Amino acid sequence: MVNNKREEILLFPDADSSQLGQSPDETVFFINGVKCISGLFTPKLEVFVPAQKANELSIIICPGGGYEKLAIDLEGNEVAEKLNEWGITVFVLKYRLPHGEIANSKIPLPLIDIKKAFSVVQERANDWGLNPSCIGLMGFSAGGHLASIASSILSSVNNGMNDLKLLPPLFSILIYPVISFSNEITHLGSRNRFIGLNPSVELIQQYSAECLVHPLSPPVFLVHCSDDKDVSVENSIAYHKAYINNGVSAEMHIYHRGGHGFGMLNTLVDESWMDHLQKWLLQFSSIATKF
Repeated sequence: MVNNKREEILLFPDADSSQLGQSPDETVFFINGVKCISGLFTPKLEVFVPAQKANELSIIICPGGGYEKLAIDLEGNEVAEKLNEWGITVFVLKYRLPHGEIANSKIPLPLIDIKKAFSVVQERANDWGLNPSCIGLMGFSAGGHLASIASSILSSVNNGMNDLKLLPPLFSILIYPVISFSNEITHLGSRNRFIGLNPSVELIQQYSAECLVHPLSPPVFLVHCSDDKDVSVENSIAYHKAYINNGVSAEMHIYHRGGHGFGMLNTLVDESWMDHLQKWLLQFSSIATKF
């Protein structure tokens, strides 16, 4: 059961809706029982604090939805509550949906929001007893695309897009992610909404996460299914290959069945990817407690 009475943090508290380029107009609806939100809304973080003593790790979650909606519970709030049980403080990011039109000089709205969210959590880490250098990014589907490009940008000392001079993410967790905007394997709807219908080759490369991986990219945990008909498993494979080529730690779990959009529970296979994730995260606990 998701508890709705939690702290919410506006990412741009001093800006009115017109300055954000939108006016509040949120729509809530269900697709096959999955709660989704869409429309024009104010970007914010919802804070999930463990009931028991927390460790000093934190994770920012980006729900998926093809950049036209957010599966806010299945790929956000419900996951946050499970991570709370592991002692992790979680921030679910309600990022603005892009307009689908972008000039080369502009930054898509979701990327603006995740950079701001990361800076807010880092700057206020002491408020929740967190280590500001131990923040991870997690994303599902299109939210995985957002988390993956932000991970590379925020961990690159030479990338001008990290203009906030933030400490890098400690790790990233990408579940059936959109990675590439290349014609061969992209999820076209996500690409169209993020960079428009007729993007240049340069723009496609700029926002294809496999092209942004570098030796300082954070360790990554990947989950995908080979029968995913919405987002090809080749996305995760391309990202994993880029990590190996750059000598960065990567763990990938590919399941033969499961499709897309299963959230924490893939009922078509016997093992739980969340169990693997819990074990994988143990390597970062000792780092966090050095704070």
